[in-house]
Order: sequence, then C-alpha cells, then structure tokens
Amino acid sequence: MPQYSIPAEQKRLIQVVQDVQHFLTRVDALSEWQLLQQPVSGGWSLAQVMEHLNVYCRHYLPLIEQAIQKEQGNQGTYQSGWLGEYF
Repeated sequence: MPQYSIPAEQKRLIQVVQDVQHFLTRVDALSEWQLLQQPVSGGWSLAQVMEHLNVYCRHYLPLIEQAIQKEQGNQGTYQSGWLGEYF
C-alpha cells in the first residue's frame, strides 16, 4: 500500500479546524451569563472577544480571498515537455 504524506500546510489547517471544533464544543456548553461575564480584573468577556474576532474576520476575509484569486490567476498555463508528450 503506498504511503502518502500530508504537506505541512494541510497539517496546520487540519489542526486549526480541530482546534476550532474543540473551542466551539466548549463554548456551546457555557451559559449566556458565562459568555457575557467580564473578568474581575477588567477586560472583555468571551462574547466580546468572539464578536471582535468576527468583525475583523468579516473585514479581512474578502481581502484574503481577493489575494488568493489574484495569485491563482498568475499561475499561467502548463506546457508539457518532450517527456510528458511521449507518454
């Protein structure tokens, strides 16, 4: 059976997805009060942090998608060499 290796980028992406799933599972178990509770020392509640991250995601995601599309458009066309044409 052939062995396949997963590129490092895919491994990182898989880990991020697993981390997010774990986080969401933990957050889902919290009450509304727990989500809105701010630390005694000050700072943001978990709900405020999540809202902040979502706002920035909505801002940056279109820019990231545009950069990816632009890069994919610059790939050019593949031309096979003599060896590829032989097969």
